[in-house]
Amino acid sequence: MGGTKSILEDKRFYPDDPVIGIFAHASLSESEVSDAATFDEVPKTKLFITDPPYNIGFKYGPGVNDRITEEQYAELLRRTVERCSEVSDDDAHLFIIHYPESLAKHWDVLTGGGWSFRQWLTWTYPTNTGHSKNRWTTAHRAILWLTKGNPHFDAKAVTQDFKNPSVKVVKDKKKDGVEGVALYDWWEIPQVKNISHDYKGYENQIPFELLRRIILCCSLPGD
Repeated sequence: MGGTKSILEDKRFYPDDPVIGIFAHASLSESEVSDAATFDEVPKTKLFITDPPYNIGFKYGPGVNDRITEEQYAELLRRTVERCSEVSDDDAHLFIIHYPESLAKHWDVLTGGGWSFRQWLTWTYPTNTGHSKNRWTTAHRAILWLTKGNPHFDAKAVTQDFKNPSVKVVKDKKKDGVEGVALYDWWEIPQVKNISHDYKGYENQIPFELLRRIILCCSLPGD
């Protein structure tokens, strides 16, 4: 959906590990990167995660227009999913983080371009802001999971604690060394605020924990 117009191998998290993988920060539009690196310079991408602007008039800062027509916004989303498909591996994942009503409105656009629907995930977050007198407070977003081919997926790469540890079958599993179970299709993860430990100083930052779950379950070292 836009970026710093550069390609780099990002080892900030594990500087001594050369096989964590390649993180590409770039624009998907070739016209926007004519004088910079493009996605053609890296191997075919196996995993995309995008949190597009929501077209709700949010003030991201100078030079950013978050209020375009519905037709323009649908075209922006269409170009994005199609471009991801063009530069992707034959087996690939695409995750789109958005409000559920917008994903539903643009369903045909988002599930086209060579991608197939895999699952609808829900990201819930405790919040003390944005309460409305006219409706229940919005405290979740959807994560649309799309795939091409048969990409790698390991449901137990990230696990959660057992919900009923006192039950005999769970106790037996723990005795056998099973410490947790696969995640459900809803994730409760707090939003990143300016007081959060992983806050990097920009608006609408996606929590590291959310990204960690997707990356570990849907990619392998070196991807």
